[in-house]
Amino acid sequence: VPVIAAISGICFGGGFGLAAAADLRIATPDARFAVPAARLGLAYPTEAMHDIVDSCGPQAARYLTMSGATINAAEALRHGFLLEIVEAEGFDSRVREIA
Repeated sequence: VPVIAAISGICFGGGFGLAAAADLRIATPDARFAVPAARLGLAYPTEAMHDIVDSCGPQAARYLTMSGATINAAEALRHGFLLEIVEAEGFDSRVREIA
């Protein structure tokens, strides 16, 4: 069954990992993405990292997991993590349309 991640607002840590495991990812312009474990000196499990690497590419995945930096929806789209960015007013209907 295909899975669509509909992302609005903060998508950090485990939420980022869940979104990375989805088949398609759509977000509102206010969405923010991060892997903050790096700031705490923690590492993600290898299995979880595969989804992140596959969804946004090796270089972006390394940057996010090593730095703990936050990227916005436009940057996530540029890295290929998002399929598209949709304004909040039409967000739910667009997600339903794709589903």
